[in-house]
Amino acid sequence: MFRGLHRADSVVVNPHKWLFVPVEAACILGREPRALRNAFRVTADYLQSDRESDSSSAIDWKDYGPQLSRSFRALKVWMTFKAYGAARLRAAIESNIEIMRYFSTLVDQSPDFEQLAPAPLSIVCFRHLPAEVSRRNDPAFVDAYNETLLPALERDGRIFLSGTKIHGCVALRACSVNHRLQRRDVEQLLEVIRDVARGLTGPA
Repeated sequence: MFRGLHRADSVVVNPHKWLFVPVEAACILGREPRALRNAFRVTADYLQSDRESDSSSAIDWKDYGPQLSRSFRALKVWMTFKAYGAARLRAAIESNIEIMRYFSTLVDQSPDFEQLAPAPLSIVCFRHLPAEVSRRNDPAFVDAYNETLLPALERDGRIFLSGTKIHGCVALRACSVNHRLQRRDVEQLLEVIRDVARGLTGPA
């Protein structure tokens, strides 16, 4: 899955997602640091120092992002590893992946759902098919139906899904970076969608 990563100009890592660090903590790895300096460097006289002419001096972080000063976000990341250890964090991530792959299997086994993309990690993109079987071959109708379903699920409040498009098709997007996730949670997810859908379309 990392094939071609070496060709990227920049890579962003968000520990506040899959490393379970409190919001917010992010890291950007850039191929060309001067691109960041050219974008963000502040040249006001009162911000200059003797280091400006010393290429061997420490990095001045104000030149690498929009914030002139910043909080000690790295402390949260360090403390998380210190408290739980890499092995427990790795196990939590692997559990997320296993459970969402299980959810992907549930979607594939359900005639009223359709998966729209592979699910190698913890995101499953899928859609619910309308009760009217004759309308399931109407792409515009299925898109409009899922566009209506998404806010209805949000109003219901039992689950939260985001939406996206896969090859132009409207999709429901289930993503978990929750270390408490269990199989029964994703089993319930399909049942909640069916329940809310019945309220929109009537019994199947």
